[in-house]
Amino acid sequence: LADAAKQFSYYLFILLALGFLFFFFFFFFFIFYQNKGEILFVLVCLFVCIVVVWMRVQSSLLHLRSVLLVLLFLLTSLCGPGNDAAKASSRRSRGRGKNLLPFANVAEHSLLSQTADQERSVKIIKASHFNQAFRLGGKIAILCTAAGYPRPTITWYKDGVELVFKNNVHVQEQQHDDEQKQTSRIEIDPATMGDQGIYTCLAHNERGSIVKNFKSEFYY
Repeated sequence: LADAAKQFSYYLFILLALGFLFFFFFFFFFIFYQNKGEILFVLVCLFVCIVVVWMRVQSSLLHLRSVLLVLLFLLTSLCGPGNDAAKASSRRSRGRGKNLLPFANVAEHSLLSQTADQERSVKIIKASHFNQAFRLGGKIAILCTAAGYPRPTITWYKDGVELVFKNNVHVQEQQHDDEQKQTSRIEIDPATMGDQGIYTCLAHNERGSIVKNFKSEFYY
């Protein structure tokens, strides 16, 4: 019975350790996904801690010293001078915002170009709120209505790149009876973590261009 209890404790410890490692892997992957060095560091430390505890249980001091030497080598490699650039990049990334948005300080409106004819130049007359918060698996809906003569066209961008319409990303266009108005609405359903970012509505006609930005962030 004593041997069976010891063997059961051993397997239980291994399962708990693997579960612990699995949890932290996904946690740090989603939070620090822009810095793979930190993910590797955390995984190595957790692995070594598991091995050290197991070696202590087995009372193998020789193996314990070997593991500690390996840990020292890995820490020296990961924290050495060659990683200064990665650390600086990590600090800059963490300083951007709580969700690591690439353009967290973007202006809400930007006038790109305009002619002297202000009455007919393109302008955005109706739009959704600047801050768009969504739950994972929920729905994002962003509306943008522009007016101008001739009727402006609307193009959507995400993080500075023209938006790619996927299975969960759709756009609805509406031309009003008024010849000067154009409405465009994007819907993202279901929203994923990769859908957070800066969305831009670019309204353009031959008399000028104007953009309206929307910051989309997920929350738990």
